[in-house]
Amino acid sequence: MTDRGGGSTPPPVQLRNLSLQAFRNYSSFEFEPDPGLTLIVGPNGQGKTNLVEAIYFLCLGRSFRERSDRRLIKFGEQTAQLEGRFNRAAENSEIRMVIDREAGKKVMIDGVEVERLRDLVGQVPVVGFTPEDNDIVKGDPASRRRFLDLVLAQTSREYLESLQRYRRALAQRNICLREGRAELLESWEEALVENGTVIREHRARLVEYFSEVALEMYSEIGPLHESFTIQYRPRPALENGDAAELASALESGRADDLERGFTGTGPHRDDLNLEIGARHLRLYGSHGQARTALATLKLGEVAYYTHARECRPILVMDEVVSVLDRDRTGNLIALLSREASQVFITSPTEEEFGNMTPSAGCVVRVDEKRANN
Repeated sequence: MTDRGGGSTPPPVQLRNLSLQAFRNYSSFEFEPDPGLTLIVGPNGQGKTNLVEAIYFLCLGRSFRERSDRRLIKFGEQTAQLEGRFNRAAENSEIRMVIDREAGKKVMIDGVEVERLRDLVGQVPVVGFTPEDNDIVKGDPASRRRFLDLVLAQTSREYLESLQRYRRALAQRNICLREGRAELLESWEEALVENGTVIREHRARLVEYFSEVALEMYSEIGPLHESFTIQYRPRPALENGDAAELASALESGRADDLERGFTGTGPHRDDLNLEIGARHLRLYGSHGQARTALATLKLGEVAYYTHARECRPILVMDEVVSVLDRDRTGNLIALLSREASQVFITSPTEEEFGNMTPSAGCVVRVDEKRANN
């Protein structure tokens, strides 16, 4: 992959130490990964995924596979604690989280408790590549919107704040629709238009970036004769996608919205159109094409963090061999490792990676005995 920054290599963000207490199946766990590639190896069901989930959770305050924080607490325990020490260039930072079954979640950055979770998002950029990500290419539009939202929330505070305000206004407008209070709809539409326009502008720029690099990325891990295209699609289709058009669409759609009880127009209905050779990937793409397209999007995500934040993110990859075919896994990991600052990969066995094991800076072997110590 070519250098898109046009300058010196951006500084890495790296995890120096991870400490867990009563998190998932771990009573107590601590390790110090080396910079570069870390393999997390062990039989299924022993806690490999839990380790990369912990790293992801420390960076974003959310799991990539679990909505309830309380389910992250080890069975029989009241509280779980996670602590990570990170390094960016010459600066050190510490993130600590406490999850309590009654009190909820508390987040501290360098010893200071943050009032809002959004103050954590973007502090340590992280990219996840997990089996759940298959939904991005084969799932419903909501999966692709979540993908765009997560990338942009970590790279733009304006986007994150606009997204939160938009969701609050949308929830209130939908309450009015269900209650039949048509006279209150216009008051919430102003916030939807203002913040929805920001959301669409940021998403469109991100997709434009992906589009510029997609063909190059796809050709590095997929067939040379295929073309991969990415387009942002407002729903319903709009000619310009500007504020005036969104305002008009909300106003003209009030009658239909009142009848069905929810808002049918806006960024919360938009989609990301993915095509291979001018054919819709979700409907007509093969398993191999879907896997390669997903890998391309993840490569684009890692590259975008470097482009937008001027720092290389941490990458966590869970059972990536099950997501990609074995022939392309080594090439993909090499590309991702070159773009990311630090890579964590789980696998049942070291043999899954062939001759990559000697290049790993750290190999963590997980079993039931270690998890329960």
